Formats: sequence, structure tokens, C-alpha cells
Amino acid sequence: MKRYFLTIIAGLLSVLSLSSQTLSLDSCFALARRNSYAIKTAKLDVEEAQEVKKQAFTKYFPQVAATAMGYKAFDPLVEMKAEDLFNDKLPETLDFLKSIASLVESNLPNSIFSIMSQGIVAQLGAVQPIYLGGRIVNGNRLAKVGIDAAKTKEFIAERDVLLAVEESYWIVVDLEAKRQTVEAVQKLLDTVHNIVGTAVNAGLAVQNDLLEIELRQDELAAQKIRLNNGISLARQALCQSIGIPYNENLKLEDFNKVSASASMVDTKSAVQSRPEYSLLEIQLKAERLKRKMTLAESLPSVIFGVTYGYANYVSPFDPSAKYQFVDIDQKRFMNGLVGLTVTVPITGWWETSHKLKQSDIKIKKAELQKSEFAEKMELQTTQAFNSTVETEALVKQYSSSVTKAAENLRLARLNYKSGLQTVTDILQAQALYLQAQNNLIDARIENRMAVKKYEAYTKAQR
Repeated sequence: MKRYFLTIIAGLLSVLSLSSQTLSLDSCFALARRNSYAIKTAKLDVEEAQEVKKQAFTKYFPQVAATAMGYKAFDPLVEMKAEDLFNDKLPETLDFLKSIASLVESNLPNSIFSIMSQGIVAQLGAVQPIYLGGRIVNGNRLAKVGIDAAKTKEFIAERDVLLAVEESYWIVVDLEAKRQTVEAVQKLLDTVHNIVGTAVNAGLAVQNDLLEIELRQDELAAQKIRLNNGISLARQALCQSIGIPYNENLKLEDFNKVSASASMVDTKSAVQSRPEYSLLEIQLKAERLKRKMTLAESLPSVIFGVTYGYANYVSPFDPSAKYQFVDIDQKRFMNGLVGLTVTVPITGWWETSHKLKQSDIKIKKAELQKSEFAEKMELQTTQAFNSTVETEALVKQYSSSVTKAAENLRLARLNYKSGLQTVTDILQAQALYLQAQNNLIDARIENRMAVKKYEAYTKAQR
């Protein structure tokens, strides 16, 4: 009970410490790597592929099996009259019965001799494939390819999860920055409202000017409510993606105001280093190995086997007979068997020829898919780089726009105090400033995500 109580206290302390901390992007990445379901599933797929490889490796070794059987027949499996034991046509395999019969020759004519009415058989056997046309070797190679594919998918899963986490992170930062801008504009309007209210009371301004400002204040209040709801949803999405409980007080580190940039790399080499391209090559390699395994089905196979066993046939004479005799030495025996099996498929060649043609078609489809996706990935990489250049230019442009909008708002306030402009001019200047700030925030977020995506597309698999 004490341990349980301490566990609860530790959990509460961890939650409280998390609520008092500011999460950085790197800490979000660390949490996502540890808690993401997609990454965990990808890791399990790698472990599963490794177990498949271990299973395939066992095929190199002999397959050993032990068998035991006991039986009780409703009627003896072998039953005959005594005089039949002296029949010259009796199979040689039953000669031991003649030796038994000779011991009680004078009493057998009126008896019925029966064997194998019940018994116990046990054997231990081992089978070692010598040659199976390459099925074992290629099966192990195919299992190794499966591990490579699983590891590549794990890399892709981690990359995509971290990109999604970063996008969720910057969405929260984006909305919070917009809310700060709205709050700054609200303070500005509050100041203007006080100035205009004083002017209205002094008879220097009309009531309509005050109403225009109040309407604008209501619009900003409604916009802030929408931003608060958006921030709450974005935080929930971020917490879910990194695997932590939702915390409405969670704070995120802001980003550097300087825009990010990326260096252009050779598109073809970048595509060939992408994990998706590696996955296509792995798929092509797997199809070729499957063709070899299909061909192996039509090749001869050589299997060596050895078996050693024990048999105990409890076979008394018929109880209804006048005399009974049981020779224990004749009922129990140990024996072994060594054999070599060579199998040459003949009629299977017809079916295998069509399977091979089907495999050739799959290989051609894999080659076409590889070429097609390589071209698409080249286009995707080029578009990603163009997006980095475009968003970087937009950041510079909107930065200039914010500077101009801020100066325009400052002049509008001065001109209004001087009586050169109306309240409407101030509200228009304020709206332009708010729009310019929001555009700049969006452009910075888009620029960072564009750079990250381009880096992800040009990053080689580790």
C-alpha cells in the first residue's frame, strides 16, 4: 500500500513539474521517439522480421522428431490356425511364428494363434536436407531482406512522426504568436478608445467614432476566442503525438525570428539516398529471390534421414484356445533405418514454368514502379527546395510589410491627434498592421517546415 501511495505521489509530482516547464522542440522529439505508437509498431516489425530470419536459419540443421504410439485392436491384426503355421506359403516375415509353434507342436492343432492385438511403438528420427534447389539459402536471404525492409520502414516512420510533431509544435507557436498580436492591438485600441472617449466628452469628436472603435474591439475579442479554442485543440494534438497527458498550461519555446534556409543538393543522388528509394530496391531484390525459390520447386531434392525405434507387440494367444504361449523375446525389438531420398519433379515443370513467367512479370512491375517513383521523388525534392526559397523570400517581404504597417499605424495615430485623419483611418491602419503580423508569423512557420521537409527528403538513412 505504501509503495502504491508513493507511485501516485511520484506521478502527481511529474505532472506538476511538466506543467511548470516549457517544452522545447528537442524534448518533444525525445518524447515522440519514446511514446509514439507508430514508432513502437515499427520497432516491433523489426523484431518480428529478426525472428523470421532466425526461423529460416533453423532450416540448415536436421529436423528431429520423436514419435510414440500405443494401440489396442478390437480384433488381432494377424490371426491364424495353428496348422497354417506349417504352410509353406506362409510369408518369410512370420518365420518366427514357426519357431514358436515348434515348441508346442503337439498342442497347436487345436489352437488359434493371434498377434498384434495391442502394442507400443516409439521412434526417434532425424531428417537433414542435402539439396533443395536453393530453397533454404534463398529463404534465408529473403528473411534478411525482410529485416532490411523493416528497418527502412522504421526509419521512415520515425521521420514522418517527427515531422508531424514539429508541424503540431509550430502550429501552437503560430497561434500563440497571433494571439499575442491580437492582445497588443487590443491594448492599442483601448488607448485609442480612451482618447476618443475624452474627445467625445469634450465635444471634439462624434459618438459614431467611439462606436466604430468598440465594434472593432468586439471583433478582436471574438478573434481571440477563436484563437484560444484553436490553441487548445493544437495543444491536445501535440500532447497526443508525443504521448503525454493534455496540459492547458503547457508552454512551448518560441523560435528564432531569423528565417531558416537550405542548401541545394544534387536531386538524383538525394533521391537515391532516400529510404523510400531503398525500400523500392529491397522490393525488387525480394521479387528476384522469390523467383529463385520458385525455380527451386522444379529442381531435384536430396534428403538424408535416419530413424531408430522400439516396438513391443503384446500378442498373446487367443484366450479361448486350449493352450496359450507368449515368448517375450519375440515380441520386443529395437531397430534402425538410414535412408537417402532423391526426388525429381517431372510433371511439376509445366506448372513451375507459368509460375516463373508470373515472377518475371512481378519483377518487371517492381522495376517500373522503382523508375516511376524515382521520377516522382525527384519532382517532390525539387518542389521542396523551391518551397524553401519561396518561403524565405516571403519572410523577407512580410518583415518589410510589418515595418511599413507599424510606421503607417504610428503616423495615423499622430495625424488623428492633429486632426488630419479620422478614426476610420486609424482602424484601417490597425487592420493592416494585424494582417501584416499574421502573414509574417505564417511565413516563418511555413519557412521552417519547408526547410525541415527538404532536409528530410535529402537525408540519407542511417
